Amino acid sequence: MKEKIETPRMLKELVPLFDFHKEVCEESYLQGYSICDLLIEEEELPYLHLDSCYFKNCVFENCTCENIDMVDLIFENCEISNLHFLDGAVHRIQFKNCRCMGIEFSNCTLQNVMFINCNARYSNFSGSKLKQVYFKECELSSSSFVQCSFSKICFENCKLNESEFFNTSLHSVDFSTSSIDGIAVSQNMLEGAIVNSTQALELAKLLGLIIKEDI
Repeated sequence: MKEKIETPRMLKELVPLFDFHKEVCEESYLQGYSICDLLIEEEELPYLHLDSCYFKNCVFENCTCENIDMVDLIFENCEISNLHFLDGAVHRIQFKNCRCMGIEFSNCTLQNVMFINCNARYSNFSGSKLKQVYFKECELSSSSFVQCSFSKICFENCKLNESEFFNTSLHSVDFSTSSIDGIAVSQNMLEGAIVNSTQALELAKLLGLIIKEDI
């Protein structure tokens, strides 16, 4: 990763939180908590602000976070599949070894965010702005990056098979170490994408080129 990603700025001492539901009902601003081994379910969390919190081994079920503001967070070994972040701001966040299939970041702004070894198949980033976002060794097949704005985004050893990149400029996006079989893109947005020779042959077919093998 050539671009430096800012890591979460965590407080030196975090306070254990054992009842997430009670806390968010009483206070919309949560800062400096360590939240481990909790089941968080059926939560509607509008306008929640999370600052300098560490989630580990937590399970989120049927939760929607609309207009959420998250800064300096770590999610480690969490089950956050089908979690909906809508119209939110996400800054200096790490997702490590998380199962986040179907996670949604619609119309969000993500900056200095890292996804490391995550299963994020079927994820949806449509309408979002991604700046300095790093995906490493992630399963992102069948995901949607429609009408996104990319700046200094990196995919390293990821699976992006059958993902969609419609109306999203791929200029300077490096796919060369990742799998992109069957991706769908807007032809006029391919200029400047970085691919390996095998990927170039596959993408040429999307442009309507007929490749004639040497005899």
